[in-house]
Amino acid sequence: MQAAEALAALGARATRESLAALLGSTSPAAVHALDATLEALSDRALVWHDGNEALRMSTPLRQAWSTPLGLDATLEELLAGTTSEELRGMLAVLGIEPPGTKQQ
Repeated sequence: MQAAEALAALGARATRESLAALLGSTSPAAVHALDATLEALSDRALVWHDGNEALRMSTPLRQAWSTPLGLDATLEELLAGTTSEELRGMLAVLGIEPPGTKQQ
């Protein structure tokens, strides 16, 4: 369940590597356990590789958590309606040089 919730938190950009990093699965035993967990989820058609290294999750499983890991919506979702000028102001406050476009 912990791996599935972490995968839900990672969203569309989830890869095996990003999931392992989030879970702290660095030891050989932890890597083996994560691989076994992903295989079990895959056997049940709950998680699968999309062919581009990304991990996909079935919608019902992803919806088991309204806020996986206690996190709110992704930054992309939270800032979707924000103007470029508002984003520049936020970045300036953080001391970050704004990129040329909103998407960047």
